[in-house]
Amino acid sequence: MGFDMPCDSTIRTNLSDRERVKRAAKRLGYTVTESEFKLRVDDGRRILDLLNKGGTMLKARGSNSLLDDLTQMYAQNSVEEWADQNGWTVEVDKQSQELVLRQWEG
Repeated sequence: MGFDMPCDSTIRTNLSDRERVKRAAKRLGYTVTESEFKLRVDDGRRILDLLNKGGTMLKARGSNSLLDDLTQMYAQNSVEEWADQNGWTVEVDKQSQELVLRQWEG
């Protein structure tokens, strides 16, 4: 059994999990370099430095558009993980970039 999710749910996210941030960057094909307190994300054209502050990865400097891409993938990965654990599948609407959740049939 899964959970019911309202059809117009909005999920807000911050980059709170360092490992998820790294997975999101790698899924986008970005290079990740890390030190104890910092992650550097590089897509070959843009660079983003994130600092670990109080359990959240905060932008120190770099590209806002790279941060937007990374945040979107981080959120998508989180939704897909939740959906998988609760009997749903996720499809990405290519035009709107919205995630569509469907409950498994069967």
